[in-house]
Amino acid sequence: MRVLLLFLLLLLWKVVALGGREAAFDSLVARRSQFAEVEGRERALAKMLSTTVLRRQGEIDAEIERFYVGGSRRTRTLLRLGVAQLRYTGIAPHAAVHETVELAKRKGASSRVVNAVLRKIARAAPLPANPRLNASPWLLRHLEEEEDRFLKAVMEEPRLDVSGLDGETARLKEGSPFPGGDAWAQDAAAAVAARVLLESTESRRVLDACAAPGGKALQLAAAGRDVVAVDVSERRLRRLRENFSRLGLEAEDVVSADASDAGFLGLFDAILLDAPCTGMPRLLHVLRPPRRDRGPN
Repeated sequence: MRVLLLFLLLLLWKVVALGGREAAFDSLVARRSQFAEVEGRERALAKMLSTTVLRRQGEIDAEIERFYVGGSRRTRTLLRLGVAQLRYTGIAPHAAVHETVELAKRKGASSRVVNAVLRKIARAAPLPANPRLNASPWLLRHLEEEEDRFLKAVMEEPRLDVSGLDGETARLKEGSPFPGGDAWAQDAAAAVAARVLLESTESRRVLDACAAPGGKALQLAAAGRDVVAVDVSERRLRRLRENFSRLGLEAEDVVSADASDAGFLGLFDAILLDAPCTGMPRLLHVLRPPRRDRGPN
């Protein structure tokens, strides 16, 4: 258990260091060969810990700041990982503290600080739950009557949405197998952008900028449009190509490039730019979830 936990903490360290994105976990595991053997229960535990740190960061920081303020980014990251284990898992406190301290020694952080703070937190009673701490103040100001529903929803494990060649997007019922064949995984909110373009114009040749992993490009191709898919990440475009091949669809071209410099690709009737950096599709998904379910009755 000690070796496994230390390995998982090393993985989580890298996930959090990538900038605090839940998607970083799968992305990291996919491209780092040293993590290829993290599967099954171990992978589930690692992902649960990483998403706990990211979703509950405000509450975790409040626990830390009862006993410690400031510190380097490395020390703060390690303390967050330690608190996630102490407060939100069944991992024994002594194991959580010990392995986090060992990781601090390996990462050049203050193991003395990590040890002292985590031991104090382990002995103290947990703070009352306060999910408002996990949301940005500007977001809370704009949520108004949706606040309670939003704060509850972001703590839940996301359900899987799928889009199909028929142009429909649906949420899989819990326990339903992935339909495969004529469908691909795509957040229902992310599907809105392509649907708006399809409903508002008959444009034939469409540039999908920021195209990977390809859900919107697939929607456009399934509707008969000539799609040129552009993304800066060649690695993420590989999944796009795989999905096009699996579904029997064709793109006019798939190009790894900066879309702001895509003039060499010629003229387009329409450009779809659904930049992923805002995270707004996820917010829309939470506040306006799809009503249709897809799966066994």
